Formats: sequence, C-alpha cells, structure tokens
Amino acid sequence: MLAGYTGERPAEVELVRSLRGKPQLAGQPRLRFSLAHCDGLAVAAVATDRAVGVDIERVDHDFPHDKVESWLGSMPRFVPSGTIEPRQAFYANWVATEAICKADGGGLAAYLERGGEAAGRHRVQWLDMGREFIAAVATEGPKPVHLQWPQSTPRLDGGAISADKGVAQEP
Repeated sequence: MLAGYTGERPAEVELVRSLRGKPQLAGQPRLRFSLAHCDGLAVAAVATDRAVGVDIERVDHDFPHDKVESWLGSMPRFVPSGTIEPRQAFYANWVATEAICKADGGGLAAYLERGGEAAGRHRVQWLDMGREFIAAVATEGPKPVHLQWPQSTPRLDGGAISADKGVAQEP
C-alpha cells in the first residue's frame, strides 16, 4: 500500500522509527501513515504534511467498559455522554484516544501523563464499520480530511466486511 504513495516497489519501501518510536517512511518526511488491526480486519491512514493515527476495535459486549471508563477519569471525551448507547460511546472514545496517541507518536502512557492535552491539536473522524467494529482516524490540526476506502473492506483472514458508505461519519 505504501509503495503506491512513494512510487517505489513494495520490497524497496524502508521503514524507520521516529525518536518516539513511531514507524515512518525512510526518506519521505512529508508522507505520514498509521495502521491498526483487530480480529482479522485492518485499517490504514495516509496523510501528507500532517500527523495521522488510526485505530479499530471490535465492540465486545462482555467487556466491563464502565470500570475502564471510571479509570480514565477526566480524560477528554469525544462522544458526549447520553448521545449514543454507553458501550458504543466508550468504544468511540477509546478508538479516538488511541488514534490521537498514534498521530501524536507518544503512546497512551504519555497521553495520560499529559492529561490528554494532545486531543486539542487533532481532529477525529469515525469510520462507518457497522456495529461489530468501530474505528477512528485522527489528523493533526482542525481541518477535516477526505476519507475513502473500498466498498468491500478485505479482511486479513480472507473474508470481507461490506461498508454501506465510502465516507467518514462523525457521531
């Protein structure tokens, strides 16, 4: 996928790590990317001249989201309480937080140590993945980005998930 952006053959794409440990393309300082996967489904985001992060999670109906929610304390919430079902809101907030951490390059521990201040420097957009998965992409700065993906998203296990729309949706 990245070779399509660099013009190189896939075997020639070289990855290095930033000072914070985030993977980046060698010799391509303007091109930024992020990858995430969960239960055989992968999502990717690519941007030019701005940080980008993406995350995806399967909505687990047995996960004690209310206990983790209280652990997060006063961290920024991207989906206000009461706007959607609490479990969906938890996962929407979680993937938004993870996407920002990936865009920022410092990871979750650094994000929590700084009280979530990176949230104010990023715009979050959610991807329509149906009810089984939830995904978000975070980009540096307030300007929205155009997001697109194939109508049928290939799974790593050979299956596919069909998307109703090929655009990002914000809750």
